[in-house]
Amino acid sequence: MKKKNLRFMFIFLFILFSGIYNSTAQENLTKSIDEINNAKELFSVLAKIQSNYLRESKYNDFIKYLQSLLSSKKNLSPVINYYLANTRYQQLKYLEENQQWDEYFSQGNIYRSQITELIQKVINNTSQKDPLHIYARLILWRFFQDMHHAFAENALKELIDSIFIYAQENNELTPIKETADLLFSYNRKQESKQLYRIYIDNLISSDIDNEELLKKAKIFFEEGNLELAELLYDTYIERIIKTFPKQELYNSLVKIAMEFVYKDYQLNDPEYAEKIFTKIEAIGLNELFEEETIYLRGFNLEKKKDYRKAKDIYIDLIQRYSQTKYLDKVLFKLGLIHTYILKEIDKGRDYFLKLSQPENPGLYGILSLYQLGLLSQWEGKLQQAKDYYQRLILNVKEEDFKEVVVLTQERLKEIQEIRPLEYNLKTFLDTCLKEEKRYQVELKAHPYVSRKEQEVKINASVFMPESGCLQAEVNYLWSGNLGSYKPALKDSEFIIRYIQSGTKAINLVAISPSGIIDYEFDIVDID
Repeated sequence: MKKKNLRFMFIFLFILFSGIYNSTAQENLTKSIDEINNAKELFSVLAKIQSNYLRESKYNDFIKYLQSLLSSKKNLSPVINYYLANTRYQQLKYLEENQQWDEYFSQGNIYRSQITELIQKVINNTSQKDPLHIYARLILWRFFQDMHHAFAENALKELIDSIFIYAQENNELTPIKETADLLFSYNRKQESKQLYRIYIDNLISSDIDNEELLKKAKIFFEEGNLELAELLYDTYIERIIKTFPKQELYNSLVKIAMEFVYKDYQLNDPEYAEKIFTKIEAIGLNELFEEETIYLRGFNLEKKKDYRKAKDIYIDLIQRYSQTKYLDKVLFKLGLIHTYILKEIDKGRDYFLKLSQPENPGLYGILSLYQLGLLSQWEGKLQQAKDYYQRLILNVKEEDFKEVVVLTQERLKEIQEIRPLEYNLKTFLDTCLKEEKRYQVELKAHPYVSRKEQEVKINASVFMPESGCLQAEVNYLWSGNLGSYKPALKDSEFIIRYIQSGTKAINLVAISPSGIIDYEFDIVDID
């Protein structure tokens, strides 16, 4: 009982002192208003006071407070009018979001009329060189846009026109970025891109130092605005290339590249990451690449499906680091890439043979034996295929390699019963190894690196040429290592849970009533 009483007393004291603290802070802010005769200072202080009022949903109280200031701060009335309009705008959103319909419908039209009248006063009494002018036009556009009003597009045009003029006359860039951020959040990407470009150009032409430039680039990256982050990183890189010592320059460039390499659950841009890696090579620092960096570069290229270049990087890795921890995985991937991407079956077979040579082949040796058997079976060399398959069976415990054993047993049964390869698999091999890719099918997995028993989502998209006819019906012929899942003919996406580690080859042929549309191949790693 005593503990319960102490708990209630603690809560009471916390609330009491929090209220005293907030009240004191509010009083201090209010007192400072009397001493302010500068629009910028008043704007900043009112932002803090508004935050305190709106945190407790005291919209009307803050409106009364602002109205009381008008008589004593006539020379700063544009700032006060802006906050009056802003508060009414926030109040309308609050009423709508919280479904307080009585006030929303009884007072809504009055509030809307106040917003437009007050904002127009601010616009009329400020110049386009004034940040307040930009903020006022921004509120006006948001107000019309939220209502899907016909005036929204004209309000947006006037807002952007004002920013173009503002940018020529003003070094304070915050209103430009905040406007661009808001437009981006409203999915007005073209307009936000325009403003971000203005912001970046003005930022770069200012006296910003390298450290601050790097800091802003990271902020954009963390906000998910990769395009702007990359523009700032490009400028930063141009600067440090001329001034940084060799090792420091390499470390800085690799750090940036690693932010952008493909990662399943994080922001990434594989194209930009490879651009940085290529720059490192161009300035002669590639001899500094470490084992992990080289592998991640190859993996990044693999995920952006630049397999030819990924192949070169993987080869570079095993040449530099002959005992790399990635050796077997990379050799297996090289076998897959040469075979199914580059159509160089003999080169691919060489990698599979290398992995399968030990008397007791490891994980990737077992997977290679299946690939060797599959290629031999497809080529009609049935006894050779049978030998590879049987060697695989003899070298594993079924419970440890259930997925590949099931596939192997299916292939052996086909050979024993003198049947062709399973239809989907044969169609893929015939198409992939004989025909040119048309780039009409995109195959994606998520995540690309997973653990046993975790979900991996597989998704296929088909891009058909436009015609006046109805969209052709598409069927999906899935094959490869799909775990225990058996996709239906209409499945364009599904979820797999793999029970065995290793690199999984996923195959797809998309067909329509008129024939094969295209094929695709993808690779998933299960640790």
